[in-house]
Amino acid sequence: MKRYKKTIAAFFMPTIVLLLLTGCIQDGPAVVPTPSPVATPTPTLTPTPTPTAAPTATPDSTEGTSPDTSQKALLSQIRSEAENGRTINCEYPLKSDFISIEDDWGTPDSSEYVAELKGQYALYDARDTAFGFNKGAQVFEVYSFDNRLKQLRLSTVKTEYGSPSHDVTTADEKVIGYYAGTEYRLLLVFPKPTTKNPDPALDHYSVFYPAGTVNMMADDPGREW
Repeated sequence: MKRYKKTIAAFFMPTIVLLLLTGCIQDGPAVVPTPSPVATPTPTLTPTPTPTAAPTATPDSTEGTSPDTSQKALLSQIRSEAENGRTINCEYPLKSDFISIEDDWGTPDSSEYVAELKGQYALYDARDTAFGFNKGAQVFEVYSFDNRLKQLRLSTVKTEYGSPSHDVTTADEKVIGYYAGTEYRLLLVFPKPTTKNPDPALDHYSVFYPAGTVNMMADDPGREW
């Protein structure tokens, strides 16, 4: 199974493309003021081979692959943990204090402030995790790069979760998003479907807390997705 080399440069460049190319916000309950039109900020990683959850949605009308028992269990875990602000492989939830995380996990492998994403991002490569946090050190986004995600295909996710509330496709990736309760969002990132690969495997995903990106002092409504 492939692993992914996570670097700050690879992590954020497709995100900025998303911000420039798209600007639609999906319908649904919002917990922050309506932001100016921006796209879902999500990262894409550069693959390098090495040895070896949401409210009930309307079922998707597109024919897809039905998940097997293990896939159903994993998708259920992803959604359940997302509603609690967590990923499947990280004990620290949204709203955590990043200073406490750093005290526990040590210095991240890389860290960089990204204005388009409304915060600082820190990568922990060996833990398959990244955190986005604001100036108050409150975590507003947690990414998972767990290898178990590779068993989940785009059609499988949509069959199980239903039609996404957020759906963006760029030159390199497809991002779909679901509401995870009233406060959080679940964002899943796939390679862009192609003729040769019409049903790509899940690359990574994040849980996101929009209210954590709001900056009232700067009159910044933050991100919605």
